Parts: sequence; structure tokens; C-alpha cells
Amino acid sequence: MQPNQLRPFFGFSVAIVAVVLFLGSCGKARQTSNFNPDKFDSLVFASRSVPHTVDSLLQAGAIGRIGADFYRVNYWSDYNDTLAMAIADTALNRKIENDDDRYFHYMIAGMSYQLDYISGHYERGLRRTRQFLDSVDPDFVASHSKLRSNHLMLNSILGYYNIYLYRFDEAEAQFKKTTDLIAKYEADAQGDSLDLALYAYMRIRLATSAMIAYANMKQDQLAMKWLEVGETYLNDYVQKNGETSAAQSTSYKLLMMKALFLNRMGRADEAALAYQQAIKNPYYKSQIGRLNSVDYLLESHHYEEALKNIDNIEDILRYQKKEWNIDNIAGFVSLRFKAYLGAGRRDSALAIATRIIYALDSARVWEKRDKAAELATVYDTKDKEAQIAEKETSLLQTRITALLVALALFSVFFIVYSVLRRRAAKLKAAQDRIEGELQIARDIQMSMVPHEFPHREGLDMYASMTPAKEVGGDLYGYVVRGNMLYFAVGDVSGKGVPASLFMAQATRLFRTMANQGLMPAEICKHMNAELGGEDNVNGMFVTMWIGMLNMDNGHLYFCNAGHNPPVIGGGANHGDFLQMESNAPIGLWPDLEYVGEEIDTIKNRPLFVYTDGLNEAEDPQQVQFSDDRLLEILRNTHFDTAQQVIEALAAQVAEHRNGAEANDDLTMLCLRVS
Repeated sequence: MQPNQLRPFFGFSVAIVAVVLFLGSCGKARQTSNFNPDKFDSLVFASRSVPHTVDSLLQAGAIGRIGADFYRVNYWSDYNDTLAMAIADTALNRKIENDDDRYFHYMIAGMSYQLDYISGHYERGLRRTRQFLDSVDPDFVASHSKLRSNHLMLNSILGYYNIYLYRFDEAEAQFKKTTDLIAKYEADAQGDSLDLALYAYMRIRLATSAMIAYANMKQDQLAMKWLEVGETYLNDYVQKNGETSAAQSTSYKLLMMKALFLNRMGRADEAALAYQQAIKNPYYKSQIGRLNSVDYLLESHHYEEALKNIDNIEDILRYQKKEWNIDNIAGFVSLRFKAYLGAGRRDSALAIATRIIYALDSARVWEKRDKAAELATVYDTKDKEAQIAEKETSLLQTRITALLVALALFSVFFIVYSVLRRRAAKLKAAQDRIEGELQIARDIQMSMVPHEFPHREGLDMYASMTPAKEVGGDLYGYVVRGNMLYFAVGDVSGKGVPASLFMAQATRLFRTMANQGLMPAEICKHMNAELGGEDNVNGMFVTMWIGMLNMDNGHLYFCNAGHNPPVIGGGANHGDFLQMESNAPIGLWPDLEYVGEEIDTIKNRPLFVYTDGLNEAEDPQQVQFSDDRLLEILRNTHFDTAQQVIEALAAQVAEHRNGAEANDDLTMLCLRVS
């Protein structure tokens, strides 16, 4: 199911896969060798830092490179699909030397081809999955519970690929082959209750995912057929295993889909009855449960009820740490627009349309950042030229899709605006709209800086940014590459909207350059060339302090581009301003060379980086906070955590201002490595 298509099964495929993997990990692995595929799972997945644990196991020789790749792909698939796919592609080209490698190679293939499906690469996924399944040894697959689950999943996905490529007969034949394979595994299970429960869930997943794929291709009759098959499988599961919470949520989602299909077929009364049955299910009370009802409510013109169930959609996306990408904008946020428009609440519809259009800028930033990270990984693979060409083609397709979505949203915006422009004549309405847009811009700007920080043993890092106006020009960010942590703090000249736009461009450039593994001075040089060209007609610039920290030994490379000197702890004075080379700010002169510096180690020495909104904060009498006071507070503040240091300073600044309005943006970043 694709993110910009049917909503009622939002999260369903992930939930079913989680149950399948859980049951598969608990089941008995009838092994034909001494290899135990579960021996490292609990150790790796229970660790605070999966990449660090995997690196340690690899260095100790406990696992091979393909095994390490498996855990890395598994980890990154939760955060960055494109990076996970690039790692998987590299792993699948490695030489298989033993049974461990053979097992992990098969599991990586399953994850890789599933990522093809999730990201909509249907033709490539069909070709790769079919070739892989034709080459596997069925006896080896049958020897491990997780391999059997993976094998069934790949066979199912082959059917879904055929649906999305309009090959419905081939899809039905593949589903028949998959159900026959499930029956064979059930016969081999010899009454093992965990294995039997696993295969029952695989049947349910096959039916419901086929239903969703057919529905997305507007094949409602075939979708309804598989919905009924899914109901049969679910009833059989409940009779044998009881009314589990997973069965309860699946029952709810099937009823909601039935309501949607019946309504599309003109059977509104039956659809309403199915809907009433669904909302009696306890799952309806959950946030995702209410979200699953929205498609039916919109199609049946129950707009007010749809609004009630989707009103907190952006809170859900924020809680789940969803990025502002094209899929989330077109698939989720636009549902609120449709509900407001259908309910006749055109002012709210206009506000949502405006929010969507502004969010496209942030979405493009995320798209470019992710593609840059993916290309950087692909440069390390064996066939890098061919893969880079493929990724660049994918990037072009993404840009075309984004452009089409943007044009459609702009069209909707102007249609709604034409209806409401007479109301915009009054000064109060115009003022309210401007304030709303500035708030949107503030939200988008705040979404561009990270609010979660690296979870790595020995590293404590925290940062905060407080704009003085609705939007500002300060920035901070970080990028993790292996054991290297890139981090930066910057301050754009000026304030307001122009500064925020320049800030967005500087943030994007820093992430792109850091993902390429450049040294801090090189990053400053390339950013200066980009930002200081002829297009910078307003002469804007940004001061930045960029660091590159080896999180293992504490070695720090850095470059200061006209920024305030950071404070580094330790020493005889328990903290001093860092003595640095003088470099010009970024953006003034495009041909500058920047001087980088380094410190052998900063282990157990807190580093505090900030913008001048801290030391130049003014009280009502315009007395500044001052460098001396900053240094005195840091020298006398016991370091418990990085967050505690920043919150203590924020409280001191607020006390100093004594109610005076902030005269500049305030950004602080603190870290310590031990």
C-alpha cells in the first residue's frame, strides 16, 4: 500500500509484519546445521546504539560482514529507506562464505525487495524478486522459521507487484502458489502451535494486502473478493487462537474497508451498517483507528465527523516523527483540506491549502537531503556508475512528481482563494492571514532543526533554538557518519523572513556537504561559493562554527567562519573561550579559502557553542548579558547533562531580560564525549 493512496489501512502492513516476525522469532527453528540465526538478535536489538554494537561484534569477529549489513539495514529501514536500500544493495554483492552469510544474505534480500515495494519501484522489484526466488534452495529455506516467513513474504509481494503493473491474472496465480506454500509449511509444522499461528497470520496478511492493492488500482470487485477471503481467514484464526488485540484491530479495519467498498458500489445502507459495526470495536477509540475511518466518511459526505477524526493528524505525524515529504503532504494533510472543503468551511480549507504549499519547501529539503545521503553511500559500492545513474533517474522522477503535486496544490489554492477574495478586503482579515502564515513559516523552520539527538554511549548532546520574531535566522544541525559527528551552529545576518530563507539554504548545504564526508574548512569553502555568488544580491551572510568530532577518541576538527568563540570546559579555569583562527563569515566573498583547526581530544571537556543572542541579550535598560557573565555561569555550573546546562543558561537569560522583548534569536548547543 502506497502512502499517497488508501488511508484506512494506515499502519496495517507494518503491524502484520511485526506480528509475523515476532511469531517467527519465537517459533522453533528446525535446523539442518549448527547455525543459530537468533544468537545475536537479543544482543543487538536490545542495545542503546545498534550501529555501535554491530561494529563491535564485527571487529571482534563474532559476525561476518553480511551479518553486520543485515543489522544495519534492519536499523536504518526505521529511519531512512533510501539509505537502507543502498546498504542492502552493497551487501547483496558480497561473497557468501558460510551458512551464516547464506542466512543473512537471504534475509537482506527480503528486506531489500520489500523496500522496493514500499517505495513504489514495482518493475525493478518484480524483476529482482522473481530472479531471486528462482535461485533459492527450498531445503535451506525450510530449515529456519524466519527464512520460511521471509520466503512467504517475498512470494506474496510478487503478487502485489503484478497488481500494480496491471497483470491481474498473474497476480491471482501467484497468490494461489503462495497459499499452497503456506499449506505445505503448515503440514510440515507437525502441530507446532506457534508455527501454525504464524502461517494463519501470513494468510490474513496475504488477503488484506491483496485487497488494498486491488482497491488502489480501482479494482473494487477483486478487492471485495479478497476482503471476504480475509474475513474467512480471520474468523478461522480467532476460533483457534482467541480474540487477540491484533485480531481485533484487523477485524475493525476489514469492516471499515467493507463500508468504503459498499459505498462506492452504491450500496449506502449496507455501507452504513458496516460502519456502525466497526465503530463498536474498541480499536475505533485509538488515534489510528479514527484515522482509518476518514476515507469512508469523506466518500459518504460525513464531513464534520471526518474532521473530528482527522483534526489531530499533524500531531500524529509529529509524534511519529514523520518528515514533511511529498507523500505525507499529499496523502495525510490534504485529507483535512478535503474535509474542510466538503463541510463548507472554506476559510479553514484555505488555511490548510496555504500550509500545504509552504510545507512543500520543507519537503523538498528532506527529499534532497535523503537523496544526497543515498548517493554518498552508493559511491562506495562496486558498480557505482550504473547505480548512480539509476539513482539520478529516480531523483528526476521525484522532482517531476513534486512539481506535479505542487501545481495541483497551487491550482486548488487559487480556486479556493477566488471564492474568498472578497472577504479578504478588510484589513483585519488580511492581518490575521499574515499572522497565520508567519506561524506556519515558524513551524516549518522549527521542523528543519533536529529535536532528537544521537543516542550513543559516551556522547551527551543537546541544542535549542528560540527565534526573536515569528521566524529567524539562527540554525543548528548535525549529521552522523559512522563514528564521526558533524555539528554546526550559525547566525544569518538580519531577521525575519529573508533571514529564515537564507537559513534554510545554509542548513541544506551543511547537511549535503557533511554527508559527503568533507572536512569543516572544505564545507565552509563550498558553502561560501554557493551562497556568495551573483544571486546573493542582498549581500546576506551567515556566521558559522562547524565541528567534526570522532566520537571514539574525542578528536575534534573545526572551522570558525566569523562566529562567536565557543566555551570549552576543563583547564585551570574550569572553562575558557576557545582561541581560534579568524575567518570571514560565509556568503560575503565567494573565492575565500577557510583555515581549519583541530584539538587532539575533548574527552570529558564540555563544549558550548552559541549565537550572539545569548551574550548580547538585553534587559529593559539595554544592558547586555555579556561574555564575562556567560563565562562565569559556565565555570560555576556543574555539568550533569548537556540539556541541564542549556536550560540553566536559558533561565539566566530570561531573568536578565526581566520582561524585555528579545532583541535577537537565541541558539545554544552543548555536548560532551566521555
